[in-house]
Amino acid sequence: PPYVPPSPNQIDFNPVLQQLLMVEPPSSNGASITVNLNAWDVPKLIETPGGADPGAYFSYAGSMTSPPCLDSTMWFVRRSALVASNQQVQALADALYKLTDNAGSYRNIMPTNRRIVEVYKLRYQPMLASPVFRGLPWGNNPRTDSEMEANNLAEMARDKSKHTAYYIEDFARRMKNGDEAFAKALYKPPPEAPLGPSEVDRQIEYRRSV
Repeated sequence: PPYVPPSPNQIDFNPVLQQLLMVEPPSSNGASITVNLNAWDVPKLIETPGGADPGAYFSYAGSMTSPPCLDSTMWFVRRSALVASNQQVQALADALYKLTDNAGSYRNIMPTNRRIVEVYKLRYQPMLASPVFRGLPWGNNPRTDSEMEANNLAEMARDKSKHTAYYIEDFARRMKNGDEAFAKALYKPPPEAPLGPSEVDRQIEYRRSV
């Protein structure tokens, strides 16, 4: 059946948590969804005003809840439970079971094993707007000493690169000339075959023999 968001008419309905459940949660590893959080009230989700000790969290070094259950997770557990309706809890539980092949959480409650449990007090604080930076107007000439130094270094780098290109070109030309000279020194033309007697010489030799 198609996914239906939890009803807001249920008891203990949480409008803050509902923002995460307006679309169906992912049901497989690597899947993703798009959630509109423009109207999401983050302070209410973090601090839970009106609850017992709002904004307090237990923190401890733990393990992942799915195989291989590596001990590489830092857990933050709310001291006061987050209120939610039955349908909201069911929607999150269904997504958890789908992501774990209907196994849910693989880990039971484990002993602390001398782990230190700390208590943190979280508080939401909006980011301050950074002031608008009004720089100096652009132009052909450097505006500050730093820009002048950077400009001089850039010109030096350009000149060095030109000299390097000329040197490489001259070196390549010298290598080519050296290769050609070395090849000529190694080359030995084959000896020319001796020329035989001409037709006139053969006739004279014939007459002498007769």
